[in-house]
Amino acid sequence: MTYDVVIVGAGLGGMVSGALLSKRGFKVLILEKSKEIGGRAISVEKDGFILDYGIHLARFGNKGIIATTMKELGNDVEMVRPGESVIYWENKFEALPLSVSTISSTKFLSSEEINELLSLLMQAIRENVDPLLTISIDKWLKGKVKSENVRRLMRFLARAQHCF
Repeated sequence: MTYDVVIVGAGLGGMVSGALLSKRGFKVLILEKSKEIGGRAISVEKDGFILDYGIHLARFGNKGIIATTMKELGNDVEMVRPGESVIYWENKFEALPLSVSTISSTKFLSSEEINELLSLLMQAIRENVDPLLTISIDKWLKGKVKSENVRRLMRFLARAQHCF
């Protein structure tokens, strides 16, 4: 059998791309090396808790890319606001610092680290992102961040956020 498109990876991006191409009449083959599909968009149960394998964003609710793509594929979905976002840090769950208020009150960064993180984020807002698309997060952080905790948190957020 021949295919118009071969997609490597049955994560969210691969599956959605395959579905959209198939809907448009292309013969699509999706290959996945793991025994489960979903990529990072899976959850696991451990000790009675359901944990996301990766952090996932569904920006803009019912008007966002996930909801509109699912609607295009014939599946109306209702986006619901999840509960509090948490991070597993140093063997315990903490609130994920995603806003100025949660950054300012986080328990796993010192006051100096909180200031460093807020300063870094303010720099990032003003920075031209085009040159950043070709470098690693570690290269970007080099010279900007002293704290290893801030560096670890930024690496975590960068890995997690690239899903969408």
